[in-house]
Amino acid sequence: MLLFNIYIFASSIIFCLIATPFIKLVSLRFNIVKKPNHITVHESPMPLLGGIAIVLSMIASIVSLFFIFKLESIEMHGLSKQPLILFFSGLIILVLGVFDDIKGVSPWGKFMVQALAASIIWVCGIRFDFLLSHLESGTTTDIISFFMTLLWMLSFTNAMNLIDGLDGLATGISSISFLSLGIISYNSQILSFMCVALAGATLGFLRFNFNPAKIFLGDTGSLFLGYMLGGISLVGAMKTATISSIMIPIILMGLPAIDTGLSIIRRVLKNTSIFQGDKEHIHHKLLEMGFSHRRVVIILYSFSVLFSFLALYLTFDSGKQFGLVVLVFSVVSYLAFSKLGYKEYLKLLKYRIVGNGDENIPLEVKYFDLTSKLNVAKKPEDIWETASKLINMIGFERSSLHFLDPERKKIIKVFSWAQDLNKIEALMTRYQKIVMKKTLGEKGSIVSYQLSQGKPEILFIRSKDEMNGIICNEILKDIAAEQFVSVPIIGKNGALGYIVADKYFSSNPIKQEEVAMLASLAAQIAAIVECNQLSIDLNSIVSDVRKRSQLVESQKNILY
Repeated sequence: MLLFNIYIFASSIIFCLIATPFIKLVSLRFNIVKKPNHITVHESPMPLLGGIAIVLSMIASIVSLFFIFKLESIEMHGLSKQPLILFFSGLIILVLGVFDDIKGVSPWGKFMVQALAASIIWVCGIRFDFLLSHLESGTTTDIISFFMTLLWMLSFTNAMNLIDGLDGLATGISSISFLSLGIISYNSQILSFMCVALAGATLGFLRFNFNPAKIFLGDTGSLFLGYMLGGISLVGAMKTATISSIMIPIILMGLPAIDTGLSIIRRVLKNTSIFQGDKEHIHHKLLEMGFSHRRVVIILYSFSVLFSFLALYLTFDSGKQFGLVVLVFSVVSYLAFSKLGYKEYLKLLKYRIVGNGDENIPLEVKYFDLTSKLNVAKKPEDIWETASKLINMIGFERSSLHFLDPERKKIIKVFSWAQDLNKIEALMTRYQKIVMKKTLGEKGSIVSYQLSQGKPEILFIRSKDEMNGIICNEILKDIAAEQFVSVPIIGKNGALGYIVADKYFSSNPIKQEEVAMLASLAAQIAAIVECNQLSIDLNSIVSDVRKRSQLVESQKNILY
């Protein structure tokens, strides 16, 4: 048995190394390619149909086993029909993928075909019967079993499709998952052969699919691989009606499962279709954090290997350490959520609609969506780009970001933002001249006043009248808003800088809750600056600002 598995694994790799270049030529010959769009990360058209090479290699390796070793029959422990039924129903998914790669199929069209394939295996006895064995057989039990089987298969099929966003990502994760399932299903020979063959074929295909990719899986491959993973887990991994039996395939597919769940939550909260693509997947988040394409894939491979070890441990431990495995899985998932900025979506308990003109997106969803982007910022300008959107969302109309030098003797305005830049263009030059003549604490700007106090506290809502004689009168007269607020960005060793904000254009009063949200944003910026060890070197910032003179000139907004 072990010899057979080794042969199938090795031969499927070789067959796929041979078949993939041929499939690539066919795809290019008939112009079956994936063109770049706003979601993809590749920049040129890429041939598709890679899944066909994997399926052909799988078939060739298993068939050749019978001829080379002259096998007439294999003991399959009562599972002789189910793996074959699963495979032939999987061919329906393969054909669906081919049509989708060539002409495109609507989301609902995909759903209907996938539901048909899942219905076929249910009728043939491949079912999600977890915990249903305790109920009396009948119509109700069958209906529950059918819909659970449908949900299970649709989830696995589309999970692999959703995570197929980087070169080699879905292929490598599939290879790891199939190899683990092959070990779990070792006692069922034909099922184990299928898993090992698919593991070898995907590994061989990875030679052409790893970054920089020469061919893609396409929906032909990703849908088929996801469908087979879901079906094989029903046939082999979930043989007993225990909680551990259902958790094994879920943990095994941990990364695609988590990414799919988050995608559904994210799109529902944003009032967008769950079928609408976006660039908020786990791999996109890692790319935003500054990791290279290859490093992102390797990081996600590592997580897949970890989840596979957890699933194998749960299998061979007979579920005795179920709680420990689930705890480790949960902790790893939570840490990933926190670092990638996903946990904000899980905090949403209620909605507040912004308005009809803003696509009815809940305010909390927009706020936490921007916060998640802020968490992965790597440069000061990235922080401000997102922070200014958050400040606008909070309700302010104008703001600026200031950083201190290490000796706390200089403060420089780094970034600024305003709702209507044209209205304050004439004030910009005057403001700069006024501030440059003043030293810290000598009736200069509002930030220099705060520094002169030696207490990095929030300067709560102040009006022009309150600040008479404290900051420059020329600023108060023409440049300052009726009310303003200055919030420090406080690090471990004191203030790093300040955010100043007001409602210059409308002169509306500033609310205490708006100040609280601004203070929360300042605290988050401080944490990001220190956690990511962002360099706030004023000299380099000044140099960068000068290099970006066109950008700064186009903003021309006012700062305190």
